[in-house]
Amino acid sequence: MKRIIIFLVLLTAAAVHASDRSPLLLNYGQGILNTGSTPGSYMGAIGSFWNPAGWSTMSRSEAVFSWDDRNDARKRLDNWGVYLGGHGLGAVVRRNLVYRNDDYYAIDDYQLAMSGGSRGEGWGIAYGWSKGDSAKELRQHYLTVGNVYRPYKYVSIGSAWTLGLRNGRSRFQGDLGLRPFAGSHKLTLFGDLAAHDKDNFKTMQWGGGVEVMPLNGVRISAKISKLFPDDPAPWFTLGIGLSVDEAGVHVTPNYNKKSDIQYTSYAVRIGKVEPSFSGQEKGKRVVALGMRGTLTYQKSRWFDPGRQTLTEMLQLVEDAKNDRSVGGIAMNLSGFNAPRELVWELTEKLKEFRAAGKKVYMYVDRPTMTQVYLLTQADYSWMDPLGSMDMLGWLMGGTYYKGMLEKLGIGVEEFRYFTYKSAFERLAREDMSKKDREQRMSLLSDFHDEWSHAIEENLGISADSIKLAMDSLGLITAHEAERFGFVDTVARWTDAADIIESERGSRAKFVERGELNEDKHSDPRWGEYPKVAVVYALGECAMDTGIRARYTSRLLRRLAKDDNIQAVVLRVDSPGGDGLASDLVADGMRDVSKKKPMIVSQGRVAASGGYWLSSPGDRVFTSPFTITGSIGVIAGWLWNERLTEKTGLTFDKVQIGKHADLGMGIELPFIGVEVPNRDVDDEERARVEKIIRGHYDDFVGRVAEDRSLPREDVEEVAQGRVWGGRAAIEHDLVDEIGGLEQSILYAKDKAGIRPNEKIELVEFPKPGLINFDRLFAPASPLAAVGLKLGLFGRGEDNVDEFPHELKVIKLYSEHPGQPLLLLPPEDMIED
Repeated sequence: MKRIIIFLVLLTAAAVHASDRSPLLLNYGQGILNTGSTPGSYMGAIGSFWNPAGWSTMSRSEAVFSWDDRNDARKRLDNWGVYLGGHGLGAVVRRNLVYRNDDYYAIDDYQLAMSGGSRGEGWGIAYGWSKGDSAKELRQHYLTVGNVYRPYKYVSIGSAWTLGLRNGRSRFQGDLGLRPFAGSHKLTLFGDLAAHDKDNFKTMQWGGGVEVMPLNGVRISAKISKLFPDDPAPWFTLGIGLSVDEAGVHVTPNYNKKSDIQYTSYAVRIGKVEPSFSGQEKGKRVVALGMRGTLTYQKSRWFDPGRQTLTEMLQLVEDAKNDRSVGGIAMNLSGFNAPRELVWELTEKLKEFRAAGKKVYMYVDRPTMTQVYLLTQADYSWMDPLGSMDMLGWLMGGTYYKGMLEKLGIGVEEFRYFTYKSAFERLAREDMSKKDREQRMSLLSDFHDEWSHAIEENLGISADSIKLAMDSLGLITAHEAERFGFVDTVARWTDAADIIESERGSRAKFVERGELNEDKHSDPRWGEYPKVAVVYALGECAMDTGIRARYTSRLLRRLAKDDNIQAVVLRVDSPGGDGLASDLVADGMRDVSKKKPMIVSQGRVAASGGYWLSSPGDRVFTSPFTITGSIGVIAGWLWNERLTEKTGLTFDKVQIGKHADLGMGIELPFIGVEVPNRDVDDEERARVEKIIRGHYDDFVGRVAEDRSLPREDVEEVAQGRVWGGRAAIEHDLVDEIGGLEQSILYAKDKAGIRPNEKIELVEFPKPGLINFDRLFAPASPLAAVGLKLGLFGRGEDNVDEFPHELKVIKLYSEHPGQPLLLLPPEDMIED
């Protein structure tokens, strides 16, 4: 509203002067006619000449050649212009034949412009000058400052002020555009005004009209304008435009008050600035996707090769689905690495792609069982003749350290009071406990059932054949994979064109993923997109590493107050850790939930402290391959039983207070793990048990409250028990099967955003510019330089480089005897 008031004040101030228009500034009213509308509502380079803020609204570049048939003087093309720009920069050259003092003068006008801003508000500045016959007398250098303000999708307000640099004369122009039907670009109402510094309400220029786009690629506009100060009679302009792919043609005849045509303007546009017809043959193109590398959540913008994000991949498939010229996707899975849960999300997206009538082609060379799951969405697949398929089966387990710790002289005590809470077993036992074996076997059965059902349903391979492949062969050759039906044929990726042509019955045009993005047109929508925040809580629950509880809790509280954020989705991929860290983030989630939708999307692991982060969500989405639950608390104690005599390391102290030395002891070199110098006594042991049980009661109570469940129901599925996604739904621990995309769509709906309305995803933490860990990796020749410059380290800041077993030992070392909401090392996630 403040900007609208300023707009009206400036317009009024410009209009109250006596009539004495400067002839040395370009005629706005007549010059803008070839757009058929106004600078602020028009989408393209011609309008940006009059208001340089228009260049900031163009996310694509455009080249335009315009001309008109006012060639009576010399019977040739005398009035034309070339307009080039986009992405905030613009350049224009125009030739005009000016009639003055009973003669014609040819003048060339030049303009350079730059602009910036957002979809909601853009600014621009342009400098113009002229050359040619009597240019100094008929033109002057000028400076134009412009603004386009689009606070909502329904309205666009444009304003520009032009100052003559020779005589100080000025012109103010303003325009208003309205889109009354849900902000749709199909119908736009517009009006504009222009006044020189000595104009009044009678002499200023004005115009108004309507623009209709019944179909993308068809533009029809009608405008009534007053062009000249001494001639109050309006002109009528009819604009017709057609656009196909990157090319467009616009024809704009201009009529006087007697409906006599005065002249016709023409324009040829090259670019993708506005929606258009697609000239591509339907289904002709196939997007070729090299998938080598790791599928992950976030990556740096620079120097982060070999990684692609989940959101990038999902958006790419969505774009290909919506592009009528794309008939398929060909995926080269050689060297592809991704965890089961993220592959499941990609598989679900490919189901949508195929449901749209499009084909998926896949090539593999050494597929894992996870990649075999992805193959279930291939309409046609092939495998390298020398490749092998991993069908070894499913396994969960790891190394148990009790025997080694005894030999090192380190005593171990497990404070375990809940049946399934097994996070300390790897240190306190020599083998898997009966209850841990039970819950892990249940998880593997769930995963196997999900995996084998997809193979049976989509590949038509029986359960007996799957069992035969796993138990009798394990590793199977390409030809065996073909005979079983896991792939359709044996060939190399270099044979892709021939294979796909044979399947399609016609030759396909292959395009890379970047070319698909280049085919997008600028979005004609006005204003900012509704924003949904995606917050990643990844890794161990800790204050300053992993989920970064201090940062994340502050962020959530800020997002709760941010009116520009309509909803928040928390992506949880955490095996737990420090209960305080989990609770800080959970409190931030509750602050969000009071004001806007707070949705949780579970990744690979969302258990123990990771489940603490899930329960406050308004709705919790999980996957069949997610490990969740583990409502329980664990603690353990490592101490110097005979470590001194084994290693020669000693510890000494002075203290005040009976328990001051609790947890203090020898620090093991190189790995930063501190071993307490003594065991806990009976009094301390009882105190630890009381604290652990108190934390457990808090955990169960919070889940019961957050999930609106009777406490006894939570107790039945607690005791540290982990669950797969579908089993978690049965026990009301989570709400629905769905990935990150489904979580975002649900958040949109709950925020009142229409399903087909585009949104802006705002990710937190913000991806960095450079991944120094990869640029200066320890194996890199630049490693020494990186260490010298301090660009990466090997201590606290780089704890993720530790093996997961050492992460657990380190966590227990940092929290000796303290209650932890933690899973065993094998469940800790890895990017």
